[in-house]
Amino acid sequence: MRGVAKRPGPLRSGAAASLLSLAAASLLAACGGHGPFTTSSSTPKPGAERGSGTGSTHALTRAQAQRLVAAVNLTAADLPGFTLSREAREHATEAERRLEGELLRCIGMGGLAGAAQPVAHGSSGDFHHRGAGYDVGVSSEISVSSGPGAGAADLRRLRSSRARGCLGHFLVELFKGRRYGGATVARVSITQGSPPAAGTTGGFGWRITATIDSRGIRLPYYMDILGFLYGPAEVTLLSTGLPVPLPAAIQERLFAVLLMRATALGR
Repeated sequence: MRGVAKRPGPLRSGAAASLLSLAAASLLAACGGHGPFTTSSSTPKPGAERGSGTGSTHALTRAQAQRLVAAVNLTAADLPGFTLSREAREHATEAERRLEGELLRCIGMGGLAGAAQPVAHGSSGDFHHRGAGYDVGVSSEISVSSGPGAGAADLRRLRSSRARGCLGHFLVELFKGRRYGGATVARVSITQGSPPAAGTTGGFGWRITATIDSRGIRLPYYMDILGFLYGPAEVTLLSTGLPVPLPAAIQERLFAVLLMRATALGR
């Protein structure tokens, strides 16, 4: 992997980056679970999803759902050159949980009547590749509901311009007037897209970009959230990068791995 020129001063602002990761976790909760997009539109490209894409429609037991999570999530073998992080994830404060609830309600994902509760949820853990002047990270998360999953209605919510506006407001409120380890987060922007996810209900995606300012040194920060719905499973790929995004070729390969594993299990 090619690095970027080394910059003076601290490369990473752990606290600020952790808060951006918290924003991703909140968005993943909105999705139903705990690289550059193919299009900047919230409407999928024609032919991006083929077939019914529903996967298994029968209820899964907890044991079956846990096996699905283990079988689909990324592992160290999928990420040569990356190291599994041993750092504990930041926990949300009461104020941050309140903002998260507002985000879910704004998108229309909070308190939906009859919504199926996840029977299994799991993460790959956070993998990182750090070099001279860059730090990129990758993780995957799988959430399995007891029924056929969120389906087309929730997918439309996630792809909507309203969801983008809700997330933008959430991030503004999250970072307003706050400093994290001496750093501030500013200039947050969001791009929406729909990555091709053939054979599934459909894909969804966001790229969040921000500037981390630490002691006068400004570095761009990138966070990509790509996912798809398949039967009872919601599969998400999260990647981060400072001051460069995860290379598109790696992102596309990992998304394809998750897609292949999930759809193969549903046949």
